[in-house]
Amino acid sequence: MRKILLLIFILMLSVMSTAFAYSDESNADAQKVLDSIKEIRYNVEAGVNFQDYSSLVSKAAVNFRKYEDKYSSNDKDPYLELTFQPIIDDYKDAREVWRIGIYSKYNGIIGEDELVIVFAMHPTLKSKLSACRLDYGNYNYKDVMQTLWTMAANEEKDIDNRPQQ
Repeated sequence: MRKILLLIFILMLSVMSTAFAYSDESNADAQKVLDSIKEIRYNVEAGVNFQDYSSLVSKAAVNFRKYEDKYSSNDKDPYLELTFQPIIDDYKDAREVWRIGIYSKYNGIIGEDELVIVFAMHPTLKSKLSACRLDYGNYNYKDVMQTLWTMAANEEKDIDNRPQQ
């Protein structure tokens, strides 16, 4: 009877350890994605031009795509998998807002109609911008970018503050 209980205990222990463990390589690649996301934030905080920002966002997106394609769902942390994409989307949408703002014929003022897709992708964004709204539903593109950057930074910091398995 003791042998059976011991065998069951060992079997349960091995199942639990594999259920919550991801390969070192997967963890390293996830860290690479996180580092590329943090690199965007660091550059935004320090000041970055559009071309460099665009390259950083593309690099993070490519790193995430490689991570997604390389590992089976059993070897990826599901929390990170679900968290990386929204952060990268925030930075991509900020890049698009920046592009629209640069080419705006109204000195960086963009209309709500130009932000329809961005608002659809980020349902809370419009309420966060209520204080920044100009006349006739217009926004300064820098306010929209800054808000998206803040959202991304907060989501990224949530990754660092989550309980470890």
